[in-house]
Order: sequence, then structure tokens, then C-alpha cells
Amino acid sequence: MKKILFAMMALICLLVVGCGGGEKKAAAPEKVLKVATDANFPPFEFYQSGTNAYTGFDIEIMNAIAKNAGYDRVEYVNVAFKDLLSGLRAKSYDAIIAGLVVTDARKPNATFTDAYLKSELRILVKKDVEMEETPAALKGKKVAVEVNSAPGSFSVKQGANIVEYPDSLSVIKAVQNGEVDCGVMEGSVVRYAFANARYDETLKFAGTTPLATDDMAIALYRGNTKLAEELNAGLKEVRRSGEYKTIYTSYFGAN
Repeated sequence: MKKILFAMMALICLLVVGCGGGEKKAAAPEKVLKVATDANFPPFEFYQSGTNAYTGFDIEIMNAIAKNAGYDRVEYVNVAFKDLLSGLRAKSYDAIIAGLVVTDARKPNATFTDAYLKSELRILVKKDVEMEETPAALKGKKVAVEVNSAPGSFSVKQGANIVEYPDSLSVIKAVQNGEVDCGVMEGSVVRYAFANARYDETLKFAGTTPLATDDMAIALYRGNTKLAEELNAGLKEVRRSGEYKTIYTSYFGAN
């Protein structure tokens, strides 16, 4: 009888918790980083309806940084560019990556990581056009710019006669077709066109020195130094491992 009772108790132990082994530990919660972007700025970020996923240079860099910072995945939220910082202040998400340039006006509203890309303002011309790449060279010129853009504001201040186009590709084509004297654009966008659509066969930068440079960085809600340290460490590792160079080259070519 005792033997039967002992056998039954042993079986119950095995079925419930494995007698003497204690309860199984609950799986650790998934570590998710919630990131806002404006998915309408190729090649930095855009939405692929076919794969139902966000992609672009910023997205690949953010995924790599987050992974190296110990996050299991990144959850992206699509937000209009003008509303990104207000949503960050409300802590609707943890971070922003959206080709965001660090400016004095933005610094009081966010904590920024180290720069992940140097943004360059460049003059784009046809290959047979000789033009200095200086702010002064824009004075009196007919200049293609994207509507409501920083390059447009810069060009107006230099005395240019700007012609606004709806997107970066339209600016590039306007220069190619001779509709304007030149275009003023973010340099990486032009490099993407050169590397992936062979526009370098007909177009070039006017010179070798940018009109201006700024840092692109990831924005975090003000005072979130802990997350800044995590992401900076992740970015450092992405650069050290060579993954950054691989991602950069795939979008902008080896330059």
C-alpha cells in the first residue's frame, strides 16, 4: 500500500512542477524600443506596402543600434514630421529617428545621442556646368529646392531665386532637364541617387566642399540620459564591427 501511495505522489510531482525542482521561472519580458519616424523621406525612411514594413538607412541603423544596446526589437510609429518632437515631449514613444538634424532650437526639447550621420548641404549641377560650391554662388541663380525645406530657406538667404518641387527626385530631374541653374539638396539623398539610379552619369556636385554641415542624431525625451548611454554604446559597436559601413555603402555607395 505504501509503495502504491509513494508511486502516486511521485507521478503527481512530475506532472505538476517536477517534485523538488521548484516552479519554472517566467520568461523575461521582451525588451522593446518604441521609435517614431516620418516614413516619407527616402532613402532615410519609407514604408514598403508590399512587405508591410519600414525600411531605409535610418531604419537599418536604428535596428542595428537597438540590437547592440540589448533590445529585442524596435516598434516603429509613423508620425508627421512637424509633430515628432511634441509627441516625444508627451513620452508617446522612446525615441525619434527621422533624418533629424541637431539644432540649437531643438536642443531644449530633447536629449540627443551622438551623431550617426553628418548631414551636408550640397549644390547639384549638370556635368557640363562649372560653378563654385559656395553660398555666394547661389545669388541670382535659379535654384531647385524641395518645398518647405531647409535647403530652400538657406538658398533664399543667399539671394537665390528658388523654384520649389514636391520631392527630392523632382529636384534632381529639374537639374538634369536644365529647368534651373542648379539644385540645393541634402548630400546623402544625392549620393543615394548616384549609387542606385546612375544619375552620376549626367549630374555632379558643383565642388568638393559642402555649403554647410550638421549632425543627424536620434532624439530622446529630455533628460533620458540612461537611454542615450545605451544607444551611444550600441552605435559605437555598430561602427566598430563594420556593420555601419556595410549599411551606409548599400544606400550611398563607397564614398
